[in-house]
Amino acid sequence: MAGPGHTDTALQQLQSPAQAELLDAIDQLRKNEFHADFSPPQLIVCGDQSSGKSSVLEAISRVRFPSKDVVCTRFATELVLRRAPEPSFEVRIEPAECRNDKEKKELLAYVPSDDLNDLEHIPQVVEAATARIVKLEQRGFNEDKLVITIRRPDLPPLTLVDLPGFIHSTSDGQDPDDIQTVKDLAISYMARENSIILAVVAANNNVATQIVLEQARQVDKDRKRTLGIITKPDLVDAGYHAEAEGMTFAQNRDTFLSLGWHVLKNCSPGRTNDTSDERDAHEALFFSPASTHNWKNLPTADLGAGALREKLSKILFASIRTSLPGIVGKIESKLDDCTRLAANLGSPKESEGEQRQDLIGTAGKLHTLIGAGTQGNYQDIFFRIEQQRLRAGLRQLLDNFAKHLQLQGRRFAVAGPHETATTRHMDFFSPITELDLDRAPATVHLPDLMNILTTHIHEYRGLEPEGIFSSAIIDHVFRFQTSRWTRLAEHHAKALWHFVDDFVKRSLAHVAAPHVASAIAREVIGPKLAASKTKLLSKIDELLVPYTRRHVFILNSEELKQKLNGAGTAIEKLGWPIEASPQITQAAQVLVYVNAQYDIALQTFTENFANLALEGCLVEDIQDLFTANVVAGMDAPTVERLTREPETVFKDRQNNQRRMASLQSILDTCNKHLDQLGGLQYPGVVQAAAIRTEPSLQSAEPTVPLVTTAESQGQPTSTKAEWLSRQASRRDSGYATPARTPSSSRGSNNRLSPSYSPAAGRSPSPFIKPASQQSVYNGSEDEDEENREDCRQGRP
Repeated sequence: MAGPGHTDTALQQLQSPAQAELLDAIDQLRKNEFHADFSPPQLIVCGDQSSGKSSVLEAISRVRFPSKDVVCTRFATELVLRRAPEPSFEVRIEPAECRNDKEKKELLAYVPSDDLNDLEHIPQVVEAATARIVKLEQRGFNEDKLVITIRRPDLPPLTLVDLPGFIHSTSDGQDPDDIQTVKDLAISYMARENSIILAVVAANNNVATQIVLEQARQVDKDRKRTLGIITKPDLVDAGYHAEAEGMTFAQNRDTFLSLGWHVLKNCSPGRTNDTSDERDAHEALFFSPASTHNWKNLPTADLGAGALREKLSKILFASIRTSLPGIVGKIESKLDDCTRLAANLGSPKESEGEQRQDLIGTAGKLHTLIGAGTQGNYQDIFFRIEQQRLRAGLRQLLDNFAKHLQLQGRRFAVAGPHETATTRHMDFFSPITELDLDRAPATVHLPDLMNILTTHIHEYRGLEPEGIFSSAIIDHVFRFQTSRWTRLAEHHAKALWHFVDDFVKRSLAHVAAPHVASAIAREVIGPKLAASKTKLLSKIDELLVPYTRRHVFILNSEELKQKLNGAGTAIEKLGWPIEASPQITQAAQVLVYVNAQYDIALQTFTENFANLALEGCLVEDIQDLFTANVVAGMDAPTVERLTREPETVFKDRQNNQRRMASLQSILDTCNKHLDQLGGLQYPGVVQAAAIRTEPSLQSAEPTVPLVTTAESQGQPTSTKAEWLSRQASRRDSGYATPARTPSSSRGSNNRLSPSYSPAAGRSPSPFIKPASQQSVYNGSEDEDEENREDCRQGRP
């Protein structure tokens, strides 16, 4: 068994000093800024039953797991290592979703005894948890999860996962449900993008037929996250086919993996109680030049636990660094926020002159920003948020109003001959109700509507000659048809006012310190916007007068004539095959005239709503809500009241300065690691730090090939300078988001902006090799099946 000191050393080998520096910066960022933007990598150890998975975990971490002689792996065990200033040891069982409430409650209540509180006690913890789970249900395997979380200042942020082994068939006495449970459980872990799959295969079984390789291929189609681990090399005879087959895989010549392969010698049968030092010593002897096995001819970087920890350290570091471009973009965005806040907070203003000058500066910035919004000029960083693009928002709200009025502005519509009508009766004297506003227009069949109109024409007779209907009937039906307009227009006008009100206050908060913005909004801008709302609603009421209370004069008589004098009689224009009579003809003429008048009025009112009401009463005034002239007309007490700093502003200024210093320090650390080994990926050029090269038995030293997306597609590659030049040209042409002024002042103009993203599509693995270095193994084809079986079993 390994002592605590040996375990600590092994775990610390999984992070280099550079990795520790970067992780310290990221941990600080996660604690203080954005918690969920970085997911620590996971090492997922998976393989067939009895392939030596738990032994691989022990070799990597020197943390003991229960041996198969004591208990087999029945469920997923997560060993979660986290960096924290104060040490802690936490164990919990996470019940499977399929469990009932009583079982879940019992498993969630599980707490190990107080004396099980460190890495060296993990075998006992696993055995106790297994007993608790098996007590509830006598199944072979479970979807429950044992999570052991250890926090210490010196631990790398890493999760090690031990999974049950894949089961080949029910011929071994296994339940079919267990086979699927194990497979589903393993796939759920292997499919996670932040996982490194350690695919464990035993050399004394046919490597090519072991399930884990096919499952890894399904979830890691590009083979970027899978590292093959060959175990039990001592259980195959030297010089025989089983050893040659394993060597072919170890040289990455059979199943190619971007991360390559590694060979470990587990404890031999009868030596399972060896200490970690004894285990490593026997392994070193097995791979030494004095060994009779050919495994010794593999590169030393691919042999043994120590080399595996070093290799995993590089893999984990590369995995962490792949998230850096996004993290850097977020840090720069937050630094921009801090820079703007610092500018808004400014320095303390003591004299009345300084205070007035500060207000004048705020007024100028607000005037410019609101003017840009009204013109639809969105170059300022303020407009990166969609809800703050004034003109775009107004146009969308106006579109909504026009559509709403078009679809629900009428009180009634004529249903087609084959459509179902919603009513057969209609009272043109009934007032509009709230319920009516939420309903679609009533539909009525034309014969029923003709009867209703005939009755109204008769009731509205005046001094006109017989056979001619009164114009009052047209006004009355028209006002009934437009009676929804008032409530709909008021509803949309209020929505538009609220949007403008929100835009102005957001703009003010963008250019002024919070306490100044709040005071200006409360004392100056707020009352003016409230007055503009009254003015807006009053204008809409004025615009509605012709349609709701007076006769409508259609000045565009030519358009009205075109609608009235088209081909066909009035009845034919309505599209219904009904029998004509003098009364029906009159009713049809009334309806045709009302429809034509409604269509013209609808367009006129919609345009007047936008131009005379919205623009004339609201938008054209907002740029002058708070100007230098307004400030000049203020007395001294008002100026002092608007700029007076509350006690919290001094603290906000200090906190913002500390936050800026912290973020800048973290950004410098992240940038340093991005610049090393091509850590920053630009579209068209991806640099890859390779720890794996051409499989060769001659050299164990890795090289660092350069693989580019463009090369793989036969396109010319580009350098970092060329990429930056193209981006500069795009900005000059107006096709890219403008550079952030605050960022440029920090010298980070060579960083990826959050608005940019790497080239679309899958990028190659950080460890992928050029195609020219990928060898293909063409196995011998002249062996008979008997020899193959002997070799699979390791027999001569």
